Amino acid sequence: IRGGFRVVSFSALNPVEAIKLMRWRRRYVYYSFEPYGVAIRTDAATSIGLRPVIYGDDQLHDSLSENDRPFFQNRGSEVSDWRPEAEWRFIGDLNLHNLPTEAIRLITYTSDEAAELQRLTDLEIVALTMD
Repeated sequence: IRGGFRVVSFSALNPVEAIKLMRWRRRYVYYSFEPYGVAIRTDAATSIGLRPVIYGDDQLHDSLSENDRPFFQNRGSEVSDWRPEAEWRFIGDLNLHNLPTEAIRLITYTSDEAAELQRLTDLEIVALTMD
């Protein structure tokens, strides 16, 4: 993150749309997205300070207020356009206990993983595949 801000990142994409962006990033030796996540209802997310990223260029970044700069992301290039990620950010550490449980869903890759995780939590679990 430009400026060295500590953030927690989310995507406004639904899981099916996010999977379409999953690519192996050889340079970084990991996938751009993993098939696991935490989903937060939009109204609950905004109530605790999550905000959509502001995509732009250096000129836009320089014109932003200090409060908006942690939410800036260079839009990238034709080869690596970051805008399709529809990123949202939370500044600092995000404590999920500050959210109502009905506003949170956990995402797993398989239904077997979802069943195993469901034994540990009352949160709703969503599996991306049916095994």
